[in-house]
Amino acid sequence: MSPNAPPIYDSNGQLNFQEWNDAGMPYAYPFGSLKALSYSKTSLATAKLMLSYELLNGLQLSTSLGYNTSHNVGGGEMPISSQNPLTNPTGMMVVGTNDNQNWTIEPQLNYESVIGKGNLSVLLAASLQGTVTSGQSIQGLGYEDDNLLGSITLAPFTRLFDTYGQYKYAAVSGRVGYNWEKKYFINLSGRRDGSSRFGPGKRYGNFGALGAAWIASEEAWVKNALPSFMGFLKFRGSYGLTGSDGVGDYQYMSQWSNQPNYSPLYPYGGVTPLTSMHAVNPDYRWQVNKKLEFATEMGFFNDKITLMVAYYQNRCGNQLTSYPTPFYTGFGSVTANWPATIQNSGWEFSAASTVIAKSDFKWDLSLNGGTNKNILIDYPDLELSPYATEYVIGKSVNDRYYLHYIGIDPMTGQYAFEDRNGDGTVGVNSAAIPGKGEDDRYVVINSDPKFTGSLSNSFRYKSIALSFSLYYKNQMGLSAFYSGPPAGGFFNIPTEIYENRWQYPGQNAKYAALTTVNGSGSNSLVGSSDLYYTDASFLRLQNVAFSYTLSDKLLKNKELSFTVNAQNLWVLTKYKGIDPDTQNFGSMPTSKTITAGLNLTF
Repeated sequence: MSPNAPPIYDSNGQLNFQEWNDAGMPYAYPFGSLKALSYSKTSLATAKLMLSYELLNGLQLSTSLGYNTSHNVGGGEMPISSQNPLTNPTGMMVVGTNDNQNWTIEPQLNYESVIGKGNLSVLLAASLQGTVTSGQSIQGLGYEDDNLLGSITLAPFTRLFDTYGQYKYAAVSGRVGYNWEKKYFINLSGRRDGSSRFGPGKRYGNFGALGAAWIASEEAWVKNALPSFMGFLKFRGSYGLTGSDGVGDYQYMSQWSNQPNYSPLYPYGGVTPLTSMHAVNPDYRWQVNKKLEFATEMGFFNDKITLMVAYYQNRCGNQLTSYPTPFYTGFGSVTANWPATIQNSGWEFSAASTVIAKSDFKWDLSLNGGTNKNILIDYPDLELSPYATEYVIGKSVNDRYYLHYIGIDPMTGQYAFEDRNGDGTVGVNSAAIPGKGEDDRYVVINSDPKFTGSLSNSFRYKSIALSFSLYYKNQMGLSAFYSGPPAGGFFNIPTEIYENRWQYPGQNAKYAALTTVNGSGSNSLVGSSDLYYTDASFLRLQNVAFSYTLSDKLLKNKELSFTVNAQNLWVLTKYKGIDPDTQNFGSMPTSKTITAGLNLTF
C-alpha cells in the first residue's frame, strides 16, 4: 500500500541509505546486512573402541573408549558500505577459533548365573568423562577503507578475547536383578556421581532405584480366571532418584574480566580495572528428581493386540535454576537450588495391533498418547520470595492470570476489558497476587499441552511398503492476530487485521483502530489479556514413507529399491496463524520435507 518505501539500491547499485535518510527513516533501513560477511568452518574427528572379554563362565568384562575433537574457524566483516553514512561509520572485522575435546572411559563388569528357579544378573560399572573447551577471537576496529578488511594487522584498533573451560564427570554404579520362574522380577540399582560443576563438598551425589514386576498371566490361577481372549497380563512399578548437574561451569567460584559483555574497561591511573562476572554461590548441589511409576501391560487374542497403561509422578524439591536476586546485590540472579517442590504427573498409554497378517500382506497399527499435570506442591515462605506474585501453591507453575477481553468499544475503537474488581479502572498491578481481586486479572490460561498423541500405520504388500503417522496436540497458543506489535510500526500485519479494523464511531469492528504509537490506549493491555491466546490444537500428518523393491529374480541376485519420505505434508487446525507450533506471524512455519532415494545392492 502507499506510500512505498524507497528502493533497496540506488542508481549506482549501492545500498540506498540516502533516500531512506531523506524520507526521515535513517534507522529503519533493514538491508545493511546484505553487504556484511560471515563464515564458519568446522573440522570434526571421532573415535570409539569397544573391548569385551569373558573372564569366567558368566562373568564378562567390557570397556568402551571414546574420543572426539572439533576445531572451528569463523569470523565476519562489517564494511563501511553496509552502514549508514550519517553515523560516520568505520569498518570492523572479527576472526576466531574454538576447540573442543571430549573423552570417555566406561568399563563394565557383568555377571549372570542361574540360582534356584531364577536368573541372577549383576552389573558393576564406572564412567569417566572429560571435556576441554577453549576459544580465542580478535576484533579489528576503526577501518577507514573497506579494501583493508581481511587483515587484522591493518586494523587501527584491536580487541582480544579468550575463553577456557574444563568439565569432569565420574560415576560408579551397580545393579542387581533377579527373576523367579520368569514370573517375578526385581531390580535394585545404586550409583554415586561426581561433577566438577559443583563446589568443594558438594560435588558428589548418591542415587538409586527399585523396580519390581509380576507377570500375572504366568500364574495358573490367574490364567484360569482371565477371559479366553486375554492371554498376557503384567504389572510393574518403580521408584527411583536421579540427579542433574545441568548448570554452567564454574558458577560456584568468582570470575573476573576487564571486558564484561565485550565492552572493555579502560585503564585508570595506569591500572586496568576488573569486574565480577556473576554472583557467586558455593552451596548449590545436585538436583534430585524423584520418579514413581505404576503400569500394566495386557495382550489380547494371542497378543495380536497389546495395551499398556501407565501412571507416573515426578517430583523435584531442589531444582538447579537461575534464582532472581535484587539488583542492589550487583546481579539480577544467582545459580541456586530452588526451594519449591514441583510435581509432574500424568497418564500414558500405548496400543499396538497386527490388524492383518497374511503371507503377502501385513497391516500394523499403533497408538500412543499421554497427559501431564504440573503442580507447585510446596514453597516455604512463598509470600517472601521473588515469585510471590507469580505462583500459587496447589496450582501449576505455568498458570498465568489475564484480563478478560469483552470486545471493541464501538465509539473509541479501543479494546475493552472487564473491570473485575469494580474499582472503575482496568489495569494490571504487577505487585499484586494474581486472582485475589487486587487487580483485574482472573482468567487462568495454561499453555502446556493438555493431551498429545500419535497414530501410526504400516502396510506391506509383497515388495511394496507404505507407512504414515499422525500427531495430535491439544493446547492453547499465542494468537497470530494479537500477539504481534500493533499496526502502524515498521512491521508486517495480517490482512485480516487491516480489512476488519475499526474506522469510525459506532462501527462494530473485529479489531481496534490502527495506530502508529506503540503501547497507546488499550493496546498496552492486550498482552495481559485472554485475547492474547487462542486454541492452537492441531492434527499433523507427520511422516509418510513409501518404498518399492524390485524382485531379485529380475535383477539376477541384485537388489534395487526406491524410497520416498515426506514430513509435515498437511496440518488440520482451527488456528488462524501460519503454524500452530511456531505461533508467530513473523516466523517460518514447520518445514515440509520430501526426499527420494534409489538404492542398488550387488
